[in-house]
Amino acid sequence: MPLLDGLPVDDLRAAVRRSLDLLGPRALPLARRWSATAAHPVRWSACTLLAEHGDEADAPALITAWDWLDSRPDDLCGYDDLAAGLARIGGEAARTAVPRLHRLWHSPHSYERAAYLRALFILDPDHVHPRLAEALWDCEPAVREFGAEHAPLTPEVNERLDFLTTDPMETDEVRTAATTRRSGSTPHPHEG
Repeated sequence: MPLLDGLPVDDLRAAVRRSLDLLGPRALPLARRWSATAAHPVRWSACTLLAEHGDEADAPALITAWDWLDSRPDDLCGYDDLAAGLARIGGEAARTAVPRLHRLWHSPHSYERAAYLRALFILDPDHVHPRLAEALWDCEPAVREFGAEHAPLTPEVNERLDFLTTDPMETDEVRTAATTRRSGSTPHPHEG
């Protein structure tokens, strides 16, 4: 790719990322090669494409990308992309990320927490209930909305849902989810 050799790395990454987005699943063979090359300048973009479009065979690459992100203490954004990809892919390799997802719950990047919660809901359904209830008090609306849709209906959860349905400071999406849940339209799969 002689044309790309002259581009600064940031420009190269941006151009390749746009191209990968346009190609979507058709770029998977390239993304798999690039994600497997430790020093490749667009490795992260390749990994996010695998998260968006890859299959079960790509879960180990996403775990490796997670390790890479863990090794960069000054660059801790992007776990949400990996969590969403692993949840979408599923399977045993994806479930190895469950302890990591639980650790990230208290991440300073609260905007990523909705992806962690969705991933835990899919990958660790037997142990996500406390997080779903806790989500109803989260600072992020997407987390509160997911909690309202899925938290097991205990007296405390019902009380919180009642509050969320009428809270004038709440987002429309959270109020709607709480109202729908309280009306019994979408029972939780683990409820009797």
